[in-house]
Amino acid sequence: MEIFLKNNNNVQTICDYVLTTSGTLSTLSAGVISDNLTICKNSTASPISSTSSASGCGTGSPTYQWQSSTTSSESGFSNISGANTTSFSPGTLTQTTYFRRVASCSDGAATYTDPITINVITAGTLSGNQSIALNQSTQYTTDGTANGTWSSNNPSVAQVNSSTGIITGISVGSTTITYTVSSGGVNCTAIRTVNVSATLPVAFGKFESLREGNGIILSWETFQESGAKNFYIQRSNDALIWQDIALVNAAGNSNNVTRYSFFDKSPGRVNFYRLQQNDLDGKWSYSKTIYIEYDYMSNYVSNSVISKSGSLIFNSATSQDYMIVNMNGVTVIKGKFFAGRNLVTTNILPSGLYLLISDRIRQRILLL
Repeated sequence: MEIFLKNNNNVQTICDYVLTTSGTLSTLSAGVISDNLTICKNSTASPISSTSSASGCGTGSPTYQWQSSTTSSESGFSNISGANTTSFSPGTLTQTTYFRRVASCSDGAATYTDPITINVITAGTLSGNQSIALNQSTQYTTDGTANGTWSSNNPSVAQVNSSTGIITGISVGSTTITYTVSSGGVNCTAIRTVNVSATLPVAFGKFESLREGNGIILSWETFQESGAKNFYIQRSNDALIWQDIALVNAAGNSNNVTRYSFFDKSPGRVNFYRLQQNDLDGKWSYSKTIYIEYDYMSNYVSNSVISKSGSLIFNSATSQDYMIVNMNGVTVIKGKFFAGRNLVTTNILPSGLYLLISDRIRQRILLL
């Protein structure tokens, strides 16, 4: 029985009393059961133990009845058949379930323990295209518990964004993509294989940029298209954060050279461009990244630092962090400049064009 009382400040307090069938107060205590726990779906939960037994029956010993609910910790409880001992083994669970133990006396008094929660989490079943091409991307999804983490068993074959499940093919081969959901020190996983092939739905030809009037014209061509839907033209000022600036429909299916163009009427001072080619089946891939600098007062300019020796020298007025990124926007070197003359070793990098970015420096680097 619950009695609701209010103090002088009109604050309500709930007092619990256990009564016998004759209406007298009972000293029955339900005892205490073990704490909450977390398990993976379809796994067996550890037994719910009795931390302390029930006590306080006027005559005889308390008897027990376990109850469960999948509704909440406060309602929806029903008796579990045959569960009449001090402890209880829930067995295999498929959803979060609440348990409590009812203690009863021969005089009719009955009360129950505080409920415990067995939290059931699941990585679910993964879905998504299992075959992609080099530089092509797809996204895996799960019907399991949200906010888990994605990982690739072999990032050299396919990389996956840890939070979104977007997978990009890096080299030909197969790898396992794992989705992990964690709670209460328990990790549950689900896996799905992705295969990366060398066949591209679109075979890109040239992709070029050129100043024209008050903007920059982009032109590209494809030698072959199979199930191509469209191209998102993306622009960035650091090769890290990209913005969609236009959408151009693709030819779809073609074995001939197809030419496209787009005029960017509002370029920035520094412009990286790439194409995201989207297929009809939901896959996508990226073109190479091109770079052009734009000076509104004259023509576009080039300020690349060229290195043949495997090292570069930079003079910095202050201490500052820096990074070097490749044309795919991947950071390949991180470091710190100190005030004065700094040497950066680049012989670990393959030949190509890179961008050095810091608080005060934005410099192209051409490694030969």
